[in-house]
Amino acid sequence: MLLQEQQQQQQIVVDDDEDEMGRGPASVCLHSHSNPHLLICTFSRLCDDGPLPAALALLPNLAAAGVRTDPISLCRLIKLCVRHGKASDGRLIHRHVSSAANSNGEGAPHASLFVSMHAKFGLLDDALELLGRMPERNVVSWTTVISALASAGGRKQDSFVK
Repeated sequence: MLLQEQQQQQQIVVDDDEDEMGRGPASVCLHSHSNPHLLICTFSRLCDDGPLPAALALLPNLAAAGVRTDPISLCRLIKLCVRHGKASDGRLIHRHVSSAANSNGEGAPHASLFVSMHAKFGLLDDALELLGRMPERNVVSWTTVISALASAGGRKQDSFVK
């Protein structure tokens, strides 16, 4: 009986309704005592296939369980977000990773991803601010920002004259 109760606590509850784009379940809810491995597997699958709202809904569960977002799932989540999400979704992801990174003393490896994401959403000021805070800027982050500025109509930026 005890084993059966534990399995029920770890069971994933999926809402069978489709999301606004007609893709799969609109939300996934995990009990607060879920197995971290189950969280990681579910999150990774949602980052691959969506739906985005379900993947975003798991971010607090990952944080509560002390599970860090792996770089591959993070890349997939950002790609899914840029494809189907809104800028506010991107900011939510950025806040989640930043808060987890601050507690672990990490964060720089993800900075280029977020510069790219902000630029793709047209948040050029945010992308430039993040680029300016990066301890080491690389070709990818510079190219991303320069391309985004060119696409936005060649807006002049004093940031490049430093």
